[in-house]
Amino acid sequence: MSLINQMLQDLARRQAPGADTLGHIAPVQMPPRHKTMPAWVWVAILGIIGANALGWLWWHQHANQPQPHAATPVNRTAKPVVRPVAAAAPAPVPAQPTAPTGAPDPLAAIAPPAQIAPALAMTPALTQPVASPAAIQPEKPAEPTQTAPVTISKQIKPLTPIQLAENEYRKALTLAQQGHTDAAMDGFGQALTLDPHHHSARLTLVGLLIENKRTGEAEQRLQQGLALDADQTDMAMILARLQVDRGSVNDAIATLERSLPYAAEEADYQAFLAALLQRAGHPKQAIEHYIVALGKSPQSGVWWMGLGISLQADNQPDKAREAFIRAKSSNSLSPELLAFVNQRLNAK
Repeated sequence: MSLINQMLQDLARRQAPGADTLGHIAPVQMPPRHKTMPAWVWVAILGIIGANALGWLWWHQHANQPQPHAATPVNRTAKPVVRPVAAAAPAPVPAQPTAPTGAPDPLAAIAPPAQIAPALAMTPALTQPVASPAAIQPEKPAEPTQTAPVTISKQIKPLTPIQLAENEYRKALTLAQQGHTDAAMDGFGQALTLDPHHHSARLTLVGLLIENKRTGEAEQRLQQGLALDADQTDMAMILARLQVDRGSVNDAIATLERSLPYAAEEADYQAFLAALLQRAGHPKQAIEHYIVALGKSPQSGVWWMGLGISLQADNQPDKAREAFIRAKSSNSLSPELLAFVNQRLNAK
């Protein structure tokens, strides 16, 4: 499988989702609540009706009795005149006579005055003369305050260059997967124009350029990326590989050393740099990087073999022999490399 197919599959799995769209939020209208009349209000109504009825009956009975002669003196002390007074209520009802003083209060037998008085105070309509229960209208809820309608302005924020770059990258990736290589490369280039730090767009574009034998452009894209983000060690390794392929080992070493502070924990990076240093004739430095790489991956026979070669070049034959033995015992060498190691072990 080619390099670009591997990169495309990996990047496709790591695609980020697109930008969110603005939703339209509609306010929820709550249904109006129908106010019901509390039970104590009906108790108060019935009590007032009863009191008025008793007062009316008493007045009707005494009004039809014969009045005493005008000349006959009235013994006020012996037979006091009973006059109607207001029924026990928060306010007197002037329109009709009420029950006389001392008459039983119907409301008192139902609820204590302390509980009724506050209730009547909250319903002033009940203090007026009552003709019948049907004439009593429950208190209407207060009309809601009229407010000016609120106008919501829905404005879609323009996409940022980073978001636009991501959109271009995703479109170009689809084109590349469909085989439209030229259009895909143009799309990746547009994404990098909008966002030069778009790492996935740069790597995918480099892969397409390498596959189409445009290695000079690929190196240029990688150098631009490393100038912006020196911590992209994968780009540094690709650029160094391209530089080695065109015979510039020293350029490759310089590329890897610039990003080395960000690759202290990467065994592959350390071993690659060690091999280039050995080829360039710097065995001591190569030994250091091989040791770091083998400390993280001690089962690599190729790296043990490279360490043995560097130790021999540095005039450390005993340590070199030990390294070749470890390389052989790893059982990971190809037949050609195994033959090379046996040759070094058998050499005097």
